[in-house]
Amino acid sequence: SLVDADKKVDIYKKAVDKYGSDRAQFNLGVAYLSLGKDDLAEQAFNKVKTADADLQNAKGIVALHKGDLDAAYRAFNAAGDANGKANMGIVDILKGNYAKAADELADAPGCCNNTVLAYILTGQYDKAAAAVHCNDARVHYLKAIIAARQGKAADVKASLEKAYANDALKARAAKDVEFAGTDTTPTFAVSGLRLSTRGPLADSVKATHPTTPATIIFLILLSFQLLHFPIRQ
Repeated sequence: SLVDADKKVDIYKKAVDKYGSDRAQFNLGVAYLSLGKDDLAEQAFNKVKTADADLQNAKGIVALHKGDLDAAYRAFNAAGDANGKANMGIVDILKGNYAKAADELADAPGCCNNTVLAYILTGQYDKAAAAVHCNDARVHYLKAIIAARQGKAADVKASLEKAYANDALKARAAKDVEFAGTDTTPTFAVSGLRLSTRGPLADSVKATHPTTPATIIFLILLSFQLLHFPIRQ
């Protein structure tokens, strides 16, 4: 929660001030990231002395939040680990390099949503379906899109029923052109919630994909989830 994150900021600040802890300095940056305070996170990470893969990934996340895709890619590449490679794949999705992204995300750790998305964007629907392994509303929405593009109406509805655990996806499905001609009526009322597509990241996506259908931009924002890295113990 935001309250917990605020408390962590205070704890890590004290550890840095009293002990000069490099570990606490890194964790302070992570705490700021969780609060959406990217400038403070960047300042904190710039003071970390241990330049390992976690730090490079963290700096890449800050750059990506600010919409600087090139700087983010360089940082993720410098990380040189599995998370960095997967994060590079996410940047390539945002840049429209879908085939390259699919290769980078093929063995990505964590939730499968970005991998599934990359395969959808390259038209590899069988691979996209085979890559599904996590129970997440966004992934079920992606499964529904795969089924729709393969003409499997029953599978579309089954996947959407699971995606409806997310109110925003429930509202989106009712007007998504991917499901035109398909019965998307849920077994309960559709809410009027809308997904936010504002901010540097969303703007960078739209700038990179000026002629991309709105559905694909929505999918990129939907599935976008940088791999998390733990605080240093």
